[in-house]
Amino acid sequence: MSNKDILEQSRVIGVVYVVLIIGLIIIFAIALIIVKNKNIEPIQPINDIFKLLIPIAGFVVMFFARTIYNKNVSSVNYNDELLAKIIKYRNFKIIQWALVESVGLLSIVGFIITGNYIYAIVFLFMLGYFILIKPSKEQFFRDFKISHEQKIMFSNSQ
Repeated sequence: MSNKDILEQSRVIGVVYVVLIIGLIIIFAIALIIVKNKNIEPIQPINDIFKLLIPIAGFVVMFFARTIYNKNVSSVNYNDELLAKIIKYRNFKIIQWALVESVGLLSIVGFIITGNYIYAIVFLFMLGYFILIKPSKEQFFRDFKISHEQKIMFSNSQ
């Protein structure tokens, strides 16, 4: 395990996160333009289904994303090498982000199909939650019970 590998993996986590946020914002901006430029007449049966589905899915996914992340973290062998822990952290965060992003994209689709701005609001809540679950060195240290030696190794790789 080299410091270069540790640095590379820690950067990958940040890059994936930023790309996902930027992608969501771009898709949302496109959706706003589509809805604003086209007077979309809501398809009532779909709108009725989405009125319940999308907000409930948002709350459920926020809960499950956190629960799944915590369950994955609790299964980690804390004696693993630092690089293995970083890779697991990355994988667990990607799973968490994918869950949250899925409802964000569903709300954008609902927004485009129906023109109902309530789905845009749900998207903004999901984006806010996505921002709250950003990766951080402190969270990694805490969740993976990083030893003092591993913290020094991590810091030396930065």
